[in-house]
Amino acid sequence: MHIFCKARGEYVHHNDRWYLLTDGTWAWGAAHYIANIGPAPRWC
Repeated sequence: MHIFCKARGEYVHHNDRWYLLTDGTWAWGAAHYIANIGPAPRWC
Protein backbone atom coordinates (compact mmCIF):
# COMPACT_ATOMS: atom_id res chain seq x y z
CA MET A 1 0.00 0.00 0.00
CA HIS A 2 1.33 3.45 -0.90
CA ILE A 3 0.40 6.68 0.89
CA PHE A 4 0.09 9.49 -1.65
CA CYS A 5 -0.62 12.36 0.76
CA LYS A 6 -2.26 13.29 4.07
CA ALA A 7 -5.12 15.63 4.97
CA ARG A 8 -7.18 16.66 7.97
CA GLY A 9 -10.67 15.24 8.31
CA GLU A 10 -13.02 13.69 10.83
CA TYR A 11 -11.51 12.49 14.09
CA VAL A 12 -11.02 8.76 14.52
CA HIS A 13 -9.86 7.92 18.05
CA HIS A 14 -8.55 11.48 18.65
CA ASN A 15 -6.65 11.56 15.34
CA ASP A 16 -7.83 13.83 12.50
CA ARG A 17 -5.26 12.74 9.90
CA TRP A 18 -6.39 10.84 6.83
CA TYR A 19 -4.17 9.29 4.14
CA LEU A 20 -4.96 9.08 0.45
CA LEU A 21 -3.96 5.54 -0.52
CA THR A 22 -2.90 4.43 -3.97
CA ASP A 23 -2.88 0.65 -4.25
CA GLY A 24 -4.49 0.27 -7.66
CA THR A 25 -7.46 2.37 -6.63
CA TRP A 26 -7.73 5.71 -4.81
CA ALA A 27 -9.20 5.51 -1.31
CA TRP A 28 -8.99 7.41 1.96
CA GLY A 29 -7.93 5.68 5.18
CA ALA A 30 -7.88 6.99 8.74
CA ALA A 31 -4.32 7.41 10.00
CA HIS A 32 -5.30 5.77 13.28
CA TYR A 33 -5.43 2.41 11.49
CA ILE A 34 -2.36 2.87 9.26
CA ALA A 35 1.30 2.70 10.31
CA ASN A 36 3.47 4.85 8.10
CA ILE A 37 7.09 3.76 7.87
CA GLY A 38 9.68 6.30 6.81
CA PRO A 39 9.23 10.02 6.30
CA ALA A 40 5.83 11.61 6.90
CA PRO A 41 3.65 11.88 3.78
CA ARG A 42 3.25 15.29 2.15
CA TRP A 43 0.06 17.32 2.59
CA CYS A 44 -2.58 17.01 -0.14
